[in-house]
Amino acid sequence: MVNVVSIEELGLATLRKISSLYIKDPITHVYLMYDLMYEFDRTSVYMVIDNNDIKGYMLIWRGGVKLGIHIWGYESSIATHLIKHIPLSEESIIQVYNEGMLPIIIEFLKGKATLK
Repeated sequence: MVNVVSIEELGLATLRKISSLYIKDPITHVYLMYDLMYEFDRTSVYMVIDNNDIKGYMLIWRGGVKLGIHIWGYESSIATHLIKHIPLSEESIIQVYNEGMLPIIIEFLKGKATLK
């Protein structure tokens, strides 16, 4: 069963899984790890968890002029669980780590946001 949880709902086991993601691929997950450690008050994270494994996440950082949004996942379909959490009322820069997610995200944003 797939669940999407916010950072406030995460427990110690999930934080360990985040650490494991970072250890396996520090370049990809550096923003996630850094923001959770040092920018916690400016950070929101939504995780897609299936069978107690992190399948994807969306990191939203509110520390700049525009929101910094990072969307990561093993499978393109993960984006369908995360996109509803994109804050549409604020200007943002979205970084996507799985090219297959782009059509899903773009289709969701059409008519709701200005795409550049």
